[in-house]
Amino acid sequence: MVDGAALEKRSPIISERGFESHPLRGEVLEWSIRHAWRACVGVSSTVGSNPTLSASLRQGYGWQARFTMWYVYILKSAIDNKLYVGSTNDIARRLTEHNSGKVDSTKNRTPLRPETYFAVKDKSRAIALEQYFKTGSGRAFLQKRIL
Repeated sequence: MVDGAALEKRSPIISERGFESHPLRGEVLEWSIRHAWRACVGVSSTVGSNPTLSASLRQGYGWQARFTMWYVYILKSAIDNKLYVGSTNDIARRLTEHNSGKVDSTKNRTPLRPETYFAVKDKSRAIALEQYFKTGSGRAFLQKRIL
């Protein structure tokens, strides 16, 4: 196992051959996976005197709190069998809102059941994917490949 300081001393600048052929590739990937959460939460190797916080950061909860996934979901109405496409960062809450009649576009089509969902990194990607699925080619793609 290689620590960060040793890695910086041993690792030459990556040549034109690229990272795939670099002799330390495996060590770099292993080290980055073990220490990536520290970069996300901005902690040093000494986490602090709070044992609960220290344990939770070591287990990776710190970086998970920083990254909220966004979801594009497809719902199907039990009444008319039509699809509804939407995006959210909390699927369970949003499905409850749909089925309780709080969403104007689906309040007359309840109950709705989830058909599928897609997880993406951020809101802008979720909105772009949602907009695509609402086009003719997006709906055709869903019917042919997903649903």
